[in-house]
Amino acid sequence: MKTAKVALTILAIALALELETEMKFAFSDDSTSSDSRETDFVKAVQQELRKKTSHNKTTIEKLARQRFGIDNQNKVKELTELAIVQEARKIAFNEKLNFRQRFERVVELYRSQVNLSHRTSMSVLLQQYSTPAPISFMAGLWVKKVSGDAGYFEPSAGNGLLCHTLPYNQLHVNELDKIRLQNLNRQPFKTITSLDASLPFGFGRIYDGIITNPPFGDLEAIEQVEGFHIKKLEHIMAIRSLETLKDDGRAAIIIGGHTRYNPDSGVITNKGDRYFLNFLYHFYHVEDIIPIDGHKLYSRQGTAFNTRLILIAGRKETPGGIANYAPEVSAKNRHLREVVSSFDELYERILNCDIRHFLDLAAQKPEAEHLFKTGDRVSFLATGNIITNGIVTGLPRSGIVEITIKSQKEPVVLQESQVVPELFACKADKREKGYKAFSKVQFYHNRTWTARFIDGEEITVGRVFNNREARIAAVKERLKQRN
Repeated sequence: MKTAKVALTILAIALALELETEMKFAFSDDSTSSDSRETDFVKAVQQELRKKTSHNKTTIEKLARQRFGIDNQNKVKELTELAIVQEARKIAFNEKLNFRQRFERVVELYRSQVNLSHRTSMSVLLQQYSTPAPISFMAGLWVKKVSGDAGYFEPSAGNGLLCHTLPYNQLHVNELDKIRLQNLNRQPFKTITSLDASLPFGFGRIYDGIITNPPFGDLEAIEQVEGFHIKKLEHIMAIRSLETLKDDGRAAIIIGGHTRYNPDSGVITNKGDRYFLNFLYHFYHVEDIIPIDGHKLYSRQGTAFNTRLILIAGRKETPGGIANYAPEVSAKNRHLREVVSSFDELYERILNCDIRHFLDLAAQKPEAEHLFKTGDRVSFLATGNIITNGIVTGLPRSGIVEITIKSQKEPVVLQESQVVPELFACKADKREKGYKAFSKVQFYHNRTWTARFIDGEEITVGRVFNNREARIAAVKERLKQRN
């Protein structure tokens, strides 16, 4: 597999500039019309999927262009995947079906979807390929907590396909890509962020489940983590996500390629893989590393790369050990060499890793999709979204604002646009000296930014400050002048 050398600092700057340039927080007539057309296109694709209408890249782009006026090929691809996500979620939460029936429906969905083959320069550079719905379905069930309140984290969420089996109101999703971030904001996840997932999150061990398929690539410089040499982007991102996992939490991680073993000794031959997998086995209970045939199980996502699904069940109380050996001459750990080449094989292999977990899940009453309880915090809302009986409807145009559900008895309708750009919110959390926390940030008339603080004071700066850091600096300067 060809991998790109990625300088993380340059990459982060490039993505931040791309997000700053492209992400719009103003609600002009044009943006409203565009949002409506994109929403209608997603619904149309969902209908095509239900009818099992055969499409290819050309026909789906023609549908988007002629009926909905959408001619950006990358946006068409991402919106098409969003439609797949929505359909997969409906299947995953269909309480009339058992797990096996849901899995079979998801496989049917995958086989009927259009091949998502459009690539951008950034997606090629980072080897960004979303996980096929059937693999996502089983990975989600692996990390799902059997009972009680839970919290899950997807640090490189894309459009939300990998985590479609997990409840919206328990999910924290993170994404840098501008279009995918917009698509995440169309869904009622509990928390949506846009953070560099290659750096420590600093959350502590707070999540019951981690599910991730990080982009593939080489680090420009080797990173030392607990004495282990980490050389690849996907490896460091997986490690950073695991730092947020509870000691008894579960994780499903997808990385590129297949593990290669020395046929005689059984030692992992690739140094980068060996360091990373030694790290995982040393600190976590690794239940299986499943080699997946990319040609047979991944191709409709736009790639035929081979991948591995790593299943983890908790952190070791006392760290120790290294990755398992798998010599050809021994039956021991032979499964680590056995490539999964059908969805049925994948289902059985994951099921047999912890049959008790899946039996306990099956015994639980299915959760209602989108259901929020009184007291839950929701962090995606914008004008026009309605909460009725705990169910969120409507699509946000952009932005993030956090509220608390007050009641399930009467509908709650947000009357005023309240948009909190994520970087503003992150800066506010630091509570810098002489710098008050934002309660919300609003974008007015395409010309000014207004920061409204918790104590009710407002500071307005000119639209000329089209860089977030410049706007923050300008607001802080105005505060100093007032004080």
